Amino acid sequence: HLAAMERTEPAFARVARLTAELFFEIGEVKVMEALIQAPRVRGPDGDSPVLQLDEDVAERLRLGTKQVRQYLSRLHTDRLVVKLRADVAKEKSAYEPPPLANEAPLLTAGSVRCYYGLDYTTLVDSVLYKLDSMERALEAERRSAGEMQLYHCPRCSTTVDSLSISPLMMMEGTLKCETCATELDEVDNSVQMKSLEQRKAQLRTGLQPLREALREVHGTEP
Repeated sequence: HLAAMERTEPAFARVARLTAELFFEIGEVKVMEALIQAPRVRGPDGDSPVLQLDEDVAERLRLGTKQVRQYLSRLHTDRLVVKLRADVAKEKSAYEPPPLANEAPLLTAGSVRCYYGLDYTTLVDSVLYKLDSMERALEAERRSAGEMQLYHCPRCSTTVDSLSISPLMMMEGTLKCETCATELDEVDNSVQMKSLEQRKAQLRTGLQPLREALREVHGTEP
């Protein structure tokens, strides 16, 4: 198991790095790297990365704690990092077990600490979902552009689609703008379709390294 982990963990780390680089700013990229390079503890299955206090991550990166918390929050929102809230005194060891429930004091803002780390299985699932959502949104936009005719007003720049045309706009036999009564021009959808195809091609090229990394970890465990 240890040998398998040593082979697969770098591949999962590559997915994490590429995801941060493609979809986030440099701050999140640095934080992701700090989580990948987390201190490790010896366990029965070998060395394992530990969860880190947000303020410890900030100290390692030599950045402000508030700023690092913002970066961690964005990564956590996209389910790329895991977060554990605990009532742990600052001076206690990160590895000390929490107190029993009947011994735990009331949580206060000053006593709550947030630990962050990586769960590569959850991270990969989130990345796959994100990529699928992007493709679906682009395909829906392309399909809509192909099925729906747009009309543009040359005077006030109002744009309407074929589903938004009201009977009042057609009363005089021509399609007129509801805002200024100017005759509307039919929009050439081929321009929009070409733009969408270009975006699709750029997305495919830009995401190729990430897709290759995802294929490398498919069917394996971190």
